[in-house]
Amino acid sequence: MLSTTHRTAETPLQTQIRLGEQVERQAAFRAAETPLQTQIRLKEQDERQTTLRAIETPLQIQIRLEEQAQQQAVIRARDTLEQLQARRIVHAEMQTERWGDFMHNNWSVFHDSGLQYDPSIDYHTYPLIVIGEQEEPLKTLYLYDTNESKRFLSKIRKYNSCFEMTSFGVEKAIRMPVFLATYTVQGQICH
Repeated sequence: MLSTTHRTAETPLQTQIRLGEQVERQAAFRAAETPLQTQIRLKEQDERQTTLRAIETPLQIQIRLEEQAQQQAVIRARDTLEQLQARRIVHAEMQTERWGDFMHNNWSVFHDSGLQYDPSIDYHTYPLIVIGEQEEPLKTLYLYDTNESKRFLSKIRKYNSCFEMTSFGVEKAIRMPVFLATYTVQGQICH
């Protein structure tokens, strides 16, 4: 392993060769890892990163985030159309999986009502209930003045964010492959 003094004396070509060899060694080590070793390595890496980020100054955080954004921009600029489409598909699949997990784990707002989310049921076919003046306990839960009320409204917002918004007066539906439908209603874009 080269010391810092040796690295400063390297030519750009030597640096490129050294980094290429390092990538190859790392790939070989990771290919030979057992799942347990991978899990341990990732946990240690996460702990190191958390420790380093905890002592970062606001300026260091800003610089790190700007560098990450620049690196992402360079990577995306090099992407071919196929790679870009593949990235979008992977992102959409991750979002779908995340929301599916959320729906499965958080179907019941109160977690003790006994309701369970059933993916085989089409919940969109159920008629909407017309709500007048709220009765207790909903009336107090909507006030946002107690911890229970704040928790309730937070859970409702998370739950409602899992669904597409549809509206009367839809002028035009904008469809993109793999993504949720987006509508324009009176000039405003709705999801």
